[in-house]
Amino acid sequence: MISDIIKEQRESVLKRKKFIRRAALDKLISLLSVEHILSIIGVRRCGKSVLMKELIHYLIDKQITSERNILYLNLENPYFNQFKDEITYLSKIYHEFKKTADSKKKIFIFFDEIQFFKDWQVFIKDLYEKKEAKIILTGSNSKLLSSELATLLSGRTITINLYPYSYKEFFAAAKENLSAYLEKGGFPEISVIKDKETIKLIIETYYKNIIYQDVIPRFGIKNSLEIENLSYYLLSNVSKELSYNTLKNISKLDDKTIKQYISYLEDANLLYTVYNYDPSLKKQIGNKKKIYSVDSSFVNFLGFSNSRNIGRLLENAVFIELKRKQKEIFFYSNVSECDFIIKKGYRIAECIQVTKSLDEDSTRKREINFLISTLDYFKLDKGIIITEKDKEKLEINGKVIEVLPYVDWASDIQ
Repeated sequence: MISDIIKEQRESVLKRKKFIRRAALDKLISLLSVEHILSIIGVRRCGKSVLMKELIHYLIDKQITSERNILYLNLENPYFNQFKDEITYLSKIYHEFKKTADSKKKIFIFFDEIQFFKDWQVFIKDLYEKKEAKIILTGSNSKLLSSELATLLSGRTITINLYPYSYKEFFAAAKENLSAYLEKGGFPEISVIKDKETIKLIIETYYKNIIYQDVIPRFGIKNSLEIENLSYYLLSNVSKELSYNTLKNISKLDDKTIKQYISYLEDANLLYTVYNYDPSLKKQIGNKKKIYSVDSSFVNFLGFSNSRNIGRLLENAVFIELKRKQKEIFFYSNVSECDFIIKKGYRIAECIQVTKSLDEDSTRKREINFLISTLDYFKLDKGIIITEKDKEKLEINGKVIEVLPYVDWASDIQ
């Protein structure tokens, strides 16, 4: 009976569990009043389904709607397998649900893993046009990417990008310090696990699922070993400048294949490319790039390294936090060197250096000189150096440099 599956799914999501409040929840709440469909997109296992459940509990606790006006369906449930080619079945569920809904309160529809149904967008578009309900979706990266949403739902959706835990969220869940965060990363399931071997096994499973479920079948890759080896190399060289020539010599792949493979890994939200800033777009495209990982756990447990490099992990964490805040991110390596420069509109608005510490005189001199030189080039008066623990304020050659511990910086970034 359809009414039974509606009740069963609703009860599963309404069970009271302890949630770590995600910062993305505030974004979702702020968008409840707009007509657009809300689509939650992110790397596997970063907490998309839990975020959806958080929002459901918020709606009920704040009495924005009632339990009977919430339709929640986890479409990965084996029950739906028999109907995955029948898009009309979703319509049947919706019409059955409406029979018991309160007409005086707003209806909220939650579809978890919507791509499970063939031609799902036909049903969603029709439901959206009726203006009867607020629609919230999640989908796996293999079949529901931001670019596809823009095409399939053509202006009807707003995408909320979700990443693994920030440090603040990690600390709320695990009650561990920055060193643990840099090592374990921010995947919710892993945050509370202590045993490193267990963490390694889980991370390897995440990685294999991304490669063999989100990337290889989606893009029809015939030689899986090629993209797997390339991804391992990139994860082992996070934050380092790379050129396609270098990657070509190491991987024995041609330029076109390398570019395609990297774009596939980016589509799956495993890796991200950052460009060396140049006012000339042509030069910028031709310049060396840097690669960052969606989470430091991939770098620690999959990369080829004999020891942890705190500076690189810290830099990766800074990048993801900037990404989380939707900054337009570049690095700069020309007249001087700067780990991150942030573009706002048509101008460079921020310059950020990242290093483990400024304890060594040579490191201190290098990082400060590079930052001042970059500030001079972009005509800025203030820059930031992010470290593991150091905190001070410097005034040099008319420039103000704030040295901040990562935890302080990440808490204050807007």
